[in-house]
Amino acid sequence: AFLLARTLMRFVKEASWQASMELARERGPFPNFEGSLFTTHPDHPYFATVWREETRRLGRPAPIRNATLTTLAPTGTISIIAGASGGIEPLFSLAFHRQVLEGEKLVEIHPYFRETAEREGFYSTGLIDRLLQEGTLRDIPDLPDRWRRLFLCAHDIGPEHHLKMQAAFQEFCDNAVSKTVNLPHSA
Repeated sequence: AFLLARTLMRFVKEASWQASMELARERGPFPNFEGSLFTTHPDHPYFATVWREETRRLGRPAPIRNATLTTLAPTGTISIIAGASGGIEPLFSLAFHRQVLEGEKLVEIHPYFRETAEREGFYSTGLIDRLLQEGTLRDIPDLPDRWRRLFLCAHDIGPEHHLKMQAAFQEFCDNAVSKTVNLPHSA
């Protein structure tokens, strides 16, 4: 997972910097390009490889349209509204109650988990009831290990692994990475 994260974010960084250089050719660099790190320290390791290669090819700092390009913003509420992934966060729970207007509670089951459990024949109302109490498969021994390992939740993952995932993305990110590191109550 860490290697995939680094590979993915490296691609995003290089592609975004390439696009920003193309925009700079059309519209010019960002207003404070002259005098910025791009012109005063063009060998800085922060810069994308594609930009450093273009700078060497030109013999001068390659114009770029954006001073920064990538960030991993907090996406909790947005991902819920869009029905999308919460970014680099592991699932908090496979099943939970969502409190809505006037105190009504809706049961939410992660769609990929539900699809897999139904397809593999281990979906049941008893399993969902247990997940609503525990949130994770960790202590449900009668399920195949394969699925317990695949559907890890935030509290199944140690803090050091949360930090390693953040570091894998941060290495190729221009700005900040929003990441929750879940700790047990005993921390």
